[in-house]
Amino acid sequence: MSATPPLDLGSLGDVDSPEVVKQALRTFRRRTLRSTIWVLVVALMLGIPLVNQLFSKSTMERITTADGYDAGTVYRSRGVTVVLIRVADLGERTGIHLVATADGVEGNPFVFVQIQNEYYPATFRTGTDRMVEAWYEVTVPSDGKLNLRVEAHGGNEEPERDFVIDLNAAGVPERLWRKGGVR
Repeated sequence: MSATPPLDLGSLGDVDSPEVVKQALRTFRRRTLRSTIWVLVVALMLGIPLVNQLFSKSTMERITTADGYDAGTVYRSRGVTVVLIRVADLGERTGIHLVATADGVEGNPFVFVQIQNEYYPATFRTGTDRMVEAWYEVTVPSDGKLNLRVEAHGGNEEPERDFVIDLNAAGVPERLWRKGGVR
């Protein structure tokens, strides 16, 4: 048994029914609007990252389509050749496209390219075991010089070859790589 007394149905007739309906309808509309807003907010919070991922470009696509400079500068060290293909402005960072080959290294070397002190992963596309095509997003130091290490494992020599890529000497306009002061 319930502690609440039963509802007197006769007293319901004394209430102004249009007011009761208006109040109930107003409450229903508020709750529906509030629920709809919450559903939309949750859908947006879940949907924005998914849509962003669908339409985001890879590092390679960003470097290829961004404002850039096709350098074609060649660097050589102990059988390893590095070609600076393109430098592009990616906003806060700079895009670098490199190709490294180990044609002058004996055996069948495995080639690995690393721009030192940069931890953004490169997008690698390998043509053969002797060639690596790499796409980087980097922060270029104010002097315009990037330290590059190429490891060509497989020969009898030390595998590391260090290169300094000087963007100024390669003719790359400062507006593409200097962030902050000059644009």
